[in-house]
Amino acid sequence: MIIYDRQTREKLFEIPGDTLAGQDLRHFNLHYADLSDLNLSGCNFEDMDLEGAQFANTNLCDANFTNANLAEVIFTRADLSNAKLVR
Repeated sequence: MIIYDRQTREKLFEIPGDTLAGQDLRHFNLHYADLSDLNLSGCNFEDMDLEGAQFANTNLCDANFTNANLAEVIFTRADLSNAKLVR
């Protein structure tokens, strides 16, 4: 799976496999990342800078966004059921 910058379409990084569900993503730079149409249920984004990231049509059920910077984040049609959005 390849993750791209949503503005420049530049490749940010590549992850083996086809799902990130349940993963701790805190060691990745997701600033302006395009994470659309992915299954990110149960992922940990705690204390991350997610400014400008795009989660359009993304499954974010049970994801943890505690203390994350969500400035300019796009959640169009994202499923945030039971997501933790604290501070």
